[in-house]
Amino acid sequence: MNWWVFGVFSYLFLAFQSSLGTVLALPTNFGNVEPRFLLILAVLVALHAPARTTTIAWFILGLLLDLTTVHDELSLVGPYTLGYLGAAYVALQLRGSVLRRHPLTYVFLILICGGAAHLIITGVLTARVVVYAPPDGWSAVNQLVIRALSLVYTAVIGFIMAVPMLKISPLLGFQPAKVRGPRVGVSSPRR
Repeated sequence: MNWWVFGVFSYLFLAFQSSLGTVLALPTNFGNVEPRFLLILAVLVALHAPARTTTIAWFILGLLLDLTTVHDELSLVGPYTLGYLGAAYVALQLRGSVLRRHPLTYVFLILICGGAAHLIITGVLTARVVVYAPPDGWSAVNQLVIRALSLVYTAVIGFIMAVPMLKISPLLGFQPAKVRGPRVGVSSPRR
């Protein structure tokens, strides 16, 4: 993977998440539901990069989110990093059983891996609330509902962005999938 290009795309997707996320936010009874653009980039990396590269990339994306996300009085480095590392593990376990170049694969991995990440993130934030005084309005159930709705919203946007993401994957250094045809010069077994 080309790490310089990954850095540029990470910066762009983080900018999309911070700026377009608030513009595209959907108001609900639980709070605003915003798309997670970095999760879409993380799924692209998980589908095409080697295991070690995937883990490092998801760690970096989680750390970026930790450093740029403010949780009122719950600001700390770690929840998104741990959540994205857990999601990277889930993605690595699942990617062998999915079609890497199919748009619905993005939807599936965004929902499953994002769900794993947000369960870990909410668990870490809830553990901190148990130890320290919770801020006003904090509820783990409310957080899980907002994050689940956000994942569905992100999956819809991920489905729309799947084809463009597949087109930019060679820029990141990922090789296009080879089409396997009949092998020339190899005789088939006789019956």
